[in-house]
Amino acid sequence: MKSILIQSIFWTLIFSVDCFCQLETFEDDTANTLSFSTDGFVFNTTGDMFVEFYEDLGCNSDQWLGSGFGDGGTTSTSFGSIEVGTVGHRFVLSTSTALCAWTSNDDGNNFAVGDVQFVGTLAAGGTISETFTITPPDNFNFDMITFSNAIWGGQELTRLTFNIISGVNYLALDNITFDDLITTPIVSISTITNSTIENSGTNLVYRFTRTGNNSSTLTVNFSISGTAADADYNVVTGGTELVTYNVGTNTGTITFPVNSTTVDLTVTPAGDTEIEADETVLVMVENP
Repeated sequence: MKSILIQSIFWTLIFSVDCFCQLETFEDDTANTLSFSTDGFVFNTTGDMFVEFYEDLGCNSDQWLGSGFGDGGTTSTSFGSIEVGTVGHRFVLSTSTALCAWTSNDDGNNFAVGDVQFVGTLAAGGTISETFTITPPDNFNFDMITFSNAIWGGQELTRLTFNIISGVNYLALDNITFDDLITTPIVSISTITNSTIENSGTNLVYRFTRTGNNSSTLTVNFSISGTAADADYNVVTGGTELVTYNVGTNTGTITFPVNSTTVDLTVTPAGDTEIEADETVLVMVENP
């Protein structure tokens, strides 16, 4: 008779969850703040950018994203950026819907034509960029610019930076459309029982927990290793969690139902009468 010890490894998994296109008009956000929310997806601003308010001056209505209307203008080479407010979240900009842009070279008092570079920080690493000559028609109307699909189409970003190229010291943006807002469920393992003894009637239970988006089913892969031989335990399969396990490869899957945040994996020790040293069962979450 021996003890079988539970071991588990924590692992972060990233799964893309597509969302419908979302238009950000800034009208539902709080003026003079350094963050805004789009369909519950939080963005933070950096540099001089923040949510601004002035009656009837926005492209859509009264609010927009700007670099400091009437406060001295930007003196650096960048207006700042917007970036995701949660680690692991990503966004995709629309290349089919134009956004509103307005520029000035005297701190927003009068419109001016200028060149602004938009730089996207890719979730996979690296950057992409496109420079626009923004040409407001007058002091009260925005220019309309559209991102190139060849550059931005389908690209998952974590930050969008607005750099000054020439001719301006103030930038206002409105009606930004996102093709995708991507949340990141994080899956980890904890143990319900830390050890058991053969023939004790106590099973080994590993709890898989996901945080983040749980509006759809999610299947994750796992593997089992350790010093315990295959004959020393059995993995309980089936059930509402749709657990599968292949003894030959020591791998399996576990599925989170819709709205479920936890799923338990049960391992049953196989009893015998041999005197053996303690053994371990190691469960690891694998990338899909």
